[in-house]
Formats: sequence, structure tokens, C-alpha cells
Amino acid sequence: MTPGGEDRLRLPDVEPTEEPEEGGRHLDRRHVLAAGAAALVVGGGAVALLARPGAEGPAAAPTPSGPAQALPSNVSDPSGPDATAELQALLDSGDAEVVVPAGTHVISGTLVVPWTVSRLTLPAGAVLHMVGDEIALRRSGEVEERVRAVGRADRGDDTVELDTEGLAVGDWVYLCSDDWVKVGKSKMGMLRRVEEVGDGTVVVDKPLVRTLVDAPRAHRVGLAPALTLDGAGAVENADPVATYSNLVRLDFVLDPVVRGIELRDCGAAALRTFGTVGGEVDCYIHDCVDDQENDHYGYGVSCTSASRDLRVTGTIERVRHAFTTDHGYGAPLPTMQQTGEPEDIYVAPVVRDTTSTGIDTHEPGHGITIVPDVTGCGTMKWGGVNIRANDVVVRGGAVLDSNEWGILVQESASGTVLEDVEIRGVGGRGIHCKSDTTIRGVRLTDFGESYGIEIIEGVAVDMADTTVDGGGELGARAIVLAGTGSTLRGTVVGCGIGVLRLPTESGNDVDLEFQDVAREDVTPT
Repeated sequence: MTPGGEDRLRLPDVEPTEEPEEGGRHLDRRHVLAAGAAALVVGGGAVALLARPGAEGPAAAPTPSGPAQALPSNVSDPSGPDATAELQALLDSGDAEVVVPAGTHVISGTLVVPWTVSRLTLPAGAVLHMVGDEIALRRSGEVEERVRAVGRADRGDDTVELDTEGLAVGDWVYLCSDDWVKVGKSKMGMLRRVEEVGDGTVVVDKPLVRTLVDAPRAHRVGLAPALTLDGAGAVENADPVATYSNLVRLDFVLDPVVRGIELRDCGAAALRTFGTVGGEVDCYIHDCVDDQENDHYGYGVSCTSASRDLRVTGTIERVRHAFTTDHGYGAPLPTMQQTGEPEDIYVAPVVRDTTSTGIDTHEPGHGITIVPDVTGCGTMKWGGVNIRANDVVVRGGAVLDSNEWGILVQESASGTVLEDVEIRGVGGRGIHCKSDTTIRGVRLTDFGESYGIEIIEGVAVDMADTTVDGGGELGARAIVLAGTGSTLRGTVVGCGIGVLRLPTESGNDVDLEFQDVAREDVTPT
């Protein structure tokens, strides 16, 4: 069987059913995603998996990126004939490195990048102009249709009981179940590499982040070999309001790299990963449609299903969210539908002018590291960074001039850490803690006549070395405290009220330094 060949079955596309987010409203301005159409390509029956090149695991954790890249400018002139067949033939030529010629290339169908291609370059002036509601560029791995029974699969363990017939060291297995991450929407799923095969058990390369109980199962996956998509050219859609497909889709790919190119004018997520391992996205993404009433959710990068160990940098602007996590909608098999959680993703793009949250996680997700460079976000609603996944760390960087809040830690999030972040110029709360949060070395300024930090009922915050500066606004309330069991250390400067203790607060240890505060510690009567 040839990857991408005619003997492979293309499953029907499944669109996401993302529920409207609270407090949403619509303006005339339109930007961001409907979440990628088109499912993975799989073989009929039990697919014969190709060998994964090399036995290495994903790369070590990345370090923060340098200055923002220079942004390309590619003029589009879609006056020529349909070039889909010509470009697909170029990709299928057998060459490992393919360069798209300069000029605007009109395409009406998906260009499938075969496994033989290791590098695809779009040089400056080369534009792929999609005129249909199809993914423009796609690389796909393979998924075994056979459903493997899973026995014990416990959180924190690296040994899983499952049907091991035919499995070998170096294979990848997709573990999932019908246990809910978010009831009615997202289910559990993880991608793991087999390190040892025993009698009815495997040892995998990373401990499980969930315990699988309800109908646990597994599929063997063949990751497509590494692909670099680079250059300074562009990929665009002719009519983003009429389309719901990604510009670039990477499904079960090892170490994909998308660097330097421009992705623009999209009616869905410009780039979507599904079950990728490793890799990097470092490009310029802009102008994706945000119109929930018509199912356009124009994200910049949508990291979905069991994608793991990905690095996201570059520049992203005029979208709904620059980055978000999500479950595996549009899955290749019904048994994988709605399952999967992105893990250990490093998110540090330059983010400007988003209609909703600049950087966002849905409930699926573990171990996301965010280094924010977020400015002017939430023009239609919301704010800078929205955390719904578990074990998210926001470290360094800045959230500036956001609409409703700087950082929101939702009820579904656990293990959130905010460390050495600057938050300035928000239109509402600087930090809104709806679940337990650790705050270290944060500097929060210029929040007007609002709250610097709000801690709701039942929530405990461990805060130290943090400065909340109201800038002399008498209406500024540095900390609104309704929670229980918080420990608050730091400095409060230039506020009308230092700590406003609401009736539900209890058992809190507050030891703050106050400077130029009208009323330091207030308990309403």
C-alpha cells in the first residue's frame, strides 16, 4: 500500500460542534475558525503500518524564541488556470525536496503531501490560492481500523494492559475511552510510543495523564515521517466566509515543521494538528473568520486530539484565538471521535488584535506552557489568556491592553501556575481565579477602576513576590477575596482598596505590604 495512494479510504468529513462561549456577541468585523473539515486517510481493513523512521522520542523541551520574524508580503493574482493536478504531480514525482514555482497557483482540491517528500518550500511570491472548501495542504499518517481491547490504564503509570498482537517496540498506540473530559463534548485520549512489549502489557514512553475506565480501547498508529513546510510564500482561501476547511492540516505526523510561510484568509483554523508528535510552527498567520452564528471559529493554530510536544511561535493576528487546544473532532474512525488531549505544548507566538482570547485552551490539554506576548486582544469579547486545561504554566512575557481580563483561570483548570508575567492595561480584572492557582513574581498594573486579582468562593491561591499596582485610581481594588485557604504575599500600591474581603472568605493568610493605599484591608458590613 502506498501512503496517499488510491487504495486508501477517505472517511467523510465531520465538523466540530463547539458550543458558543459565554458572553459572546457579534460585531460586523469577522475573523477566526470553524475547525478543520476533512478526516484522516486510512486504509481499508487492518492497515499495514510503515516503519517509523528512527527510534528517537520527541525533542527536548524548547527554549523561548527570539525577536519576532519579519512578516512576508505576497501579492495574489489568481488569474491563471486550475493548477491542482500539476502541483499534485510535482509532489508525487518522488523527489524528497519540492519547491513550488513563483506565482499564484489556483487550486480547487487538497494537495496531499506524500511520505516521500521531506521538505516542501513555498518561496517568496509563491501563493497557493484555494477556490474550494477544501484543505489546501495535507500530510497524513495511518490508523489501524482494528480496535484493541485495553484493560488497566491508570493515570501516572507507564504500563498498560492491552491486546498486544502484532505490536513491536517503536510502534505508536492511540489510547482512548468514553470517559468525559467535558461532559457531552470531549473524551479522553493519549498517544504513546511502545518501549517494551510483554504478555498482554506494554510499557510506554510517557506516564498516562488520565485513567481510562469507560470502554477503554486502542489503535495502532503509523506516524507519517517528518515534513518541513517552509519558505516565505503564502497559502490563502479565495472566499473564507464560504469555507470551513484548514489551510494546512497535519494528521499523525512525526516532527512536522511549518516555518516562515504566510497563512491567511481562512474560514477555519489556519493550521490544525491532529495527533502529531514533536515539531514546530513558526510562521505568520492572520485574518481568519470569527462568526460563531455561521460556525466559523477562525483560530490561528488549533492543536487537537493527542498532539504532543509541539512548539508554536511566529506571529498571529486578526483571528479569534491565536492558539487553542481541542479534542479530536473529525476523527478518522468513529471509535476515536471526540477523543484526545494535547500534551506538553510550548506556546509563545507574538499575538495581536484577536476578536476573542489571545491564547486559549479548551478543557482538553495537559502540561501546556505559555510564554505570552499578547497585545490588544478581546476586541469583540474576553481578553488575554484563557485557561481551561490542566497543569498549564504561564511563564514570563506580557499580557497588555486586553479587553475584559488579563488571565482567566477557569473552574475546569487544575494545577495552574502564573510566574513572572507582566499584566498591564486590561479593561477589567487582571487575574480572575476560578480554581486553585499558584502566582509567583507577577507584576499587575493599570487595571483602572476594576480588580487586580479576584479569587472566587472556594478557591485557594498561593501568591508570593507579586506586585499589584492600581496607579492611584481610587476605584482600583487590588485583591477581591472570596476564597478559602489562600496565602497572599506581595506588595499592593496605589489602590483605593488593598484587600476587599467578601463574606464567604475564610481561613486565608494575608500578609501584604501596602503603599499609597486608601483602605488597606476592608470587610464589608
